[in-house]
Amino acid sequence: MSGIYIHVPFCREKCTYCNFFSVTTLSRKALWLETLLKEIELRRQFFEVENTVPHPIDTLYFGGGTPSLLLTGELETILRTIKTHFNLSKNVEITLEANPDDVTAEKTDQWSELGINRLSLGLQSFDDEALTYLSRRHSAARALEALETALTSGINNITADLIYGVPGLSADQWRSNIRILTRSKVNHISAYSLTVEQKTTLDFQIRKRGIPAPDDEQAALHYQILTEEATASGFEHYEISNFARPGYRSQHNSAYWSGKPYLGLGPSAHSYNGTQRLWNPSGLQKWIEAMNIDPPQLEAETLTPVQRYNEMLITQLRTSDGISEKMLAQTASPKLIEHFKTEVQQHINQGDIELVGSCYRIPSHKLFTSDAIVINLMYAD
Repeated sequence: MSGIYIHVPFCREKCTYCNFFSVTTLSRKALWLETLLKEIELRRQFFEVENTVPHPIDTLYFGGGTPSLLLTGELETILRTIKTHFNLSKNVEITLEANPDDVTAEKTDQWSELGINRLSLGLQSFDDEALTYLSRRHSAARALEALETALTSGINNITADLIYGVPGLSADQWRSNIRILTRSKVNHISAYSLTVEQKTTLDFQIRKRGIPAPDDEQAALHYQILTEEATASGFEHYEISNFARPGYRSQHNSAYWSGKPYLGLGPSAHSYNGTQRLWNPSGLQKWIEAMNIDPPQLEAETLTPVQRYNEMLITQLRTSDGISEKMLAQTASPKLIEHFKTEVQQHINQGDIELVGSCYRIPSHKLFTSDAIVINLMYAD
């Protein structure tokens, strides 16, 4: 399995909590598109391995930023160029992230006609006070309207994003948020704890203006409610923040967590080829300049065996699949395997990790505190 991620760095406004690279003007969108098409061509051989036929691309993901700001013609041009230079599989999953403000019946029809078959809605909340705290442009009513429009469109794979741990959001209000989705035809829910990233506007507002900060105990309670409500409604808790009805896991994100190769296109996008991590410049102008050189000048890091082992822990133990004995043997040296089995035993004894057959995994109710478990299993050079 291989995937392509395209970073669309344009937003109408910057959310106060967001630390992803984005710009709030569309004045350079035409130049971004021109450069993106050039990058697609320059990096067309990314998945090719000497003397082998490159695997088909199984997932294509438009993230951001706000990809739903792109015009239909711009999306069509990008998809046509991708298909020219890469081999897309017959059942390729094509995801578009969309803000509620941009979701209309006309647009969803156009997206569907282009071949986009998965829509990721950045709803974040159905509570107006929470949306105000998060500096979201849309209202709760608009979120509901966008959800209904998406669910009645020709795109039958809809995922909804929520944020929990928002100060002032009660347990009952949060439970109501989840139930709106579980009682709908949404087949995937992604829910993330509100975190305060350094140098974001939210960080400044909390430190300098005294607005309330997220509370860890509240977030833990919200997470417990989330897992109870989602799983009781038939959703599979397959990753820390992700819940899917049977057959509707995100194939793109699952490839990240399982260590599959992926190509990132656009400013700030990251790539992984199995042994190296590569990343594009995050500034729009720096990225444009880098793509005017053949081959593009990217930063890269070749992973050491210890780094590969540690990354396997970080990504795989996020998921309900966990780490199998086979995966451990394929990734880690005998010394690292011995380290893992020595350290993991105490966590099994404490109930933090369960061994099911030949697979080690963190139980669903422990995933919220999984970072502390994983850190204890990592190997320090």
